Amino acid sequence: MNRSCLNFVLRFCPLLFILAAFGCHGDSDIRPAYEAWDPESPGPFPVGVRTVLLVDESRYDITTKSGRQLLTEVWYPAVESAAGMPTYPIKSFFGEWQDFVMTVFRAIFTVIGASEEIDNFSKVTGAVRDAPIAKVRGPFPLVIFSHGNIGIRFQSYTLMEYLASHGYIVASPDHTGNAFATALPDRLVIVNPLLIPLSLFDRPMDLIFLADRFREMSRGSGSFLSRMIDEENIAVSGHSFGGLAAVIAVSADPDLKAAITYAGPWLPFFPEGFSTPIMYMLGHEDRTLGELQNAQLRLTYAGTPSTKFMVELYESGHYTFTDACGLAPSLFGSGDGCGTGHYFCDGSPFEYISAEEGYEIINAYSTAFLGYTLKGLTEYLDYLTSEHFPGRLAYSFRVVE
Repeated sequence: MNRSCLNFVLRFCPLLFILAAFGCHGDSDIRPAYEAWDPESPGPFPVGVRTVLLVDESRYDITTKSGRQLLTEVWYPAVESAAGMPTYPIKSFFGEWQDFVMTVFRAIFTVIGASEEIDNFSKVTGAVRDAPIAKVRGPFPLVIFSHGNIGIRFQSYTLMEYLASHGYIVASPDHTGNAFATALPDRLVIVNPLLIPLSLFDRPMDLIFLADRFREMSRGSGSFLSRMIDEENIAVSGHSFGGLAAVIAVSADPDLKAAITYAGPWLPFFPEGFSTPIMYMLGHEDRTLGELQNAQLRLTYAGTPSTKFMVELYESGHYTFTDACGLAPSLFGSGDGCGTGHYFCDGSPFEYISAEEGYEIINAYSTAFLGYTLKGLTEYLDYLTSEHFPGRLAYSFRVVE
C-alpha cells in the first residue's frame, strides 16, 4: 500500500466507516524570496497552462482498468513575453475530443432551450497554452484544486489563472469517473454516478498523490517544472465535494501546509494535534448545500482548532465559486449562483451577485490566505485581519500563533 493510501486509511477509518453507512519529500535546496502584491488586483505574471497525464500505478482504477489516471491542468507563472502570445478557447481543454464534446453539449443546450450557451465555450481564457515558465522567478508554491461532484478540472479556471498570476503553480485534476468528462488519450471517460461513493475514497488520495508526484517532477530534470516547485509549501483546495476532499487530505497528510474549501460540505472530524490553517468559503443562499449543511459548515469552522478564516458571501450560491455562470448557467447554476434566486429566510426573489463580483472577493481572500500560509508574508495577514468589501459578506477569523 502506498504512503498516500496508508495515511488515509490509518487516519480516517472511523470516518469512512460512518460515511459508508450513509512521496515522502526532502527539503528543497532553493528558498525563494517572495514578494507581496495587492490581492485585489491580478498579479504581475502572465499565465501559462499545460495539460499533463499523471498515473498512480499503485491504485487500480475500475473506470480505465489500469493504474489511476489523472488528467491534470497546470496553470503557472509564465515569462514576460507570454503577455503577447495568443490564448485559447475554453473548449480546447477537451483536446482532441473537443468536437465530439461540443456536439453533445449543443444537443443538450438545444433540448433545454439554451442553444446560445454553446458559444460560451468558444470564449478565450487568459492563459497561454504551453508558454515557457518563468524559471528565473521560481520556484513557486503549489496549489492543488479538486473540482466539484460531476465537475471538471477547468470549472474554476478564472480563479486558477488569478492565483498563477500571483506566483503560484496551480494543478487541477479530473477525478476520473467523477468528472463530467475526462478526455484521456485513448478514450473519453464520462461520469458514472454509481461511483460517487468510491470517489470519496479516491479524491483525497488523488490530491496527496499529486503533491508527491509534483515534488518528484520538480526534483527531476525532464519536466518543465524541474526545480520550479517550493516543495515545503503546498496547499490543497476544492469546490463542493472537492472542498471535502481537501479537508480530508490535509487531515491525513501533515506535509500539506494549508487548505481552502469553497462551498464544501461539513466535516467535523480533525485528528489530535491538527494545526493546518483552513479557509472556509460559503454561499449564504447555497441551494445545493442548503441551510442545514451551511449551518453544519459554520459549526465545523467553530470547531476547527487551527488558524482559520470564514468568508460567507451574501447573495451567492453554490456555483458562485465556479465559472459555471459564464459557461453553462442553464445547465449548472441557474437559481443557485446564476440569475434569480430566492432567499431562504422569506422566499422573496433576488439577483445573485455577478460572476465578476463573486471572483473579486474570492480571488482576493484566496490570494491573501495563500500568501500568508505558503509564502509567509505578514502583509497578507494584515489584509486577512482587516475589513474588506463591507456589506457584501460576513467574515470571521482566528489566528493561532
